[in-house]
Amino acid sequence: MKEFCKKVFSKEGLLKAFYSFIWVAILVVAVDLISKWCVQNNLLIEGTSVTLIPNFLHVTLIHNLGASFGMGSSGEIGWRIFWIIVSVVLTAVIIFIYVKYHKKFTTLQMVSITLMIGGAFGNMIDRIFYWSNIVGFDGVIDWIDFQFGSVHFATFNVADSCLVIGVLMIIIAEIVDAIKEVREKEKRGEYDLPPAKEKSVEKKDNANDKNK
Repeated sequence: MKEFCKKVFSKEGLLKAFYSFIWVAILVVAVDLISKWCVQNNLLIEGTSVTLIPNFLHVTLIHNLGASFGMGSSGEIGWRIFWIIVSVVLTAVIIFIYVKYHKKFTTLQMVSITLMIGGAFGNMIDRIFYWSNIVGFDGVIDWIDFQFGSVHFATFNVADSCLVIGVLMIIIAEIVDAIKEVREKEKRGEYDLPPAKEKSVEKKDNANDKNK
């Protein structure tokens, strides 16, 4: 046990822990849970709203039985169980991808995937453990409420935000990697035609010019 602690808390061990970015997932879960319960304990009644920025940002307490951003919320027990299963599977898949491929990930990809792990885990806790006979209400606590004038966008939470940001960052990372790969291939001349093909192309161009 002493040797294990020495390895973990050594400079090398701490650097590995930092660059694994697991702390990002832990931070997301902590901020998500604390923010949800701060809203729950202060607003208490579902539907209660506090205006932070008029006609733009509100804190509104909603208990969501469906998917993220209030989608698929019918209130039926069957659908709630369905979303619990989806949440567990999604969390497990993201963790599996991280464990299997994290050594090949870039820094941007690592941050993205750990944001997604934290977001998925945060909402999974709500879906599994928040039942009226346990905590006094059912479902995921949503509270971030954007309204643009008379248009209501959605009510969501920190976990939802991190999931979306993580997905967007993954997409950006893939686009950046694709652009880098194309530029490297261009530098190596992989897109240049072989001499034989270049000559045939020149002959065709010359023949076309004569015909004109």
